[in-house]
Amino acid sequence: MEPVRIVVGCMNPLVQRGLCSIMADAADIVVIGLVDAQNDLYRLAKDLTPDLLVLDVEMLGCEWTPGADLLQVLAVPVLIITNCQDGETIRAWVQAGVGGYLLLDEPVERMVAAVRGVAQGERFWFSRRVIDTLADQVLRRTASAGENALLTEREVVILQALARGGRNVDIAEALDISVNTVQFHLKNIYSKLNVSTRSKAILWAVHNGFA
Repeated sequence: MEPVRIVVGCMNPLVQRGLCSIMADAADIVVIGLVDAQNDLYRLAKDLTPDLLVLDVEMLGCEWTPGADLLQVLAVPVLIITNCQDGETIRAWVQAGVGGYLLLDEPVERMVAAVRGVAQGERFWFSRRVIDTLADQVLRRTASAGENALLTEREVVILQALARGGRNVDIAEALDISVNTVQFHLKNIYSKLNVSTRSKAILWAVHNGFA
C-alpha cells in the first residue's frame, strides 16, 4: 500500500514536533510538509497535493470561523487535532465538513487511526468531549425553540452523526455501544421525527440545524 502523505499545520513548535513524532512512528504515514501560517497552508495543499491535512486550529485562532468554501479551496481532506475546545469553533469546523475533530489528549493510537480513516474518506472521528459539546449546543437550540424536545441527549448525538454521514458501525464505535443499540435509537428517532427512512432523517437534521 502507498503511505498516507500528510501536511501538518501547527503554529506551536512543541505540538508540531509531537504530531510529527506520532506520525513518524507509523510506517504507513509520511509527513511531507509543515506549515505555521494560513497562506502556507493554501500553498502547500496545492503544491504538494497531500492525502490529508492535519491542522491545529489554534494556528488560525479559535475565534476564526471557517466555511465550507475553505475545504473546497484546499481540495484535501482535513483532520483537526487541537487543544481548542470552543463550542462555536467546533461547530463551524464540523459544518464545514472536516473528517474529524480530535483533542490533543486523545490516545496516540486513535490519532493515527483517524489519519488513516479520514485520508480514506471517513467523516466521524471526534473526541467524546467534542461530541458532548455539539450535543449540548443542539439541545439548547432545541429547548429554546420548544420543538422536538422529546429527543434524548443520546438520540441527538446519533442524529448529528447520521447527518454527517456516519455509518451505524462508525456511530457504535464512537459511542462505545453496539450496532443493534444504534439501530434501536434510530428507530426511535424516526418515530419521533415522523420520518420513515434514513435519508429523510438526514434531510430533517440538516434543515433543522443538527448537521
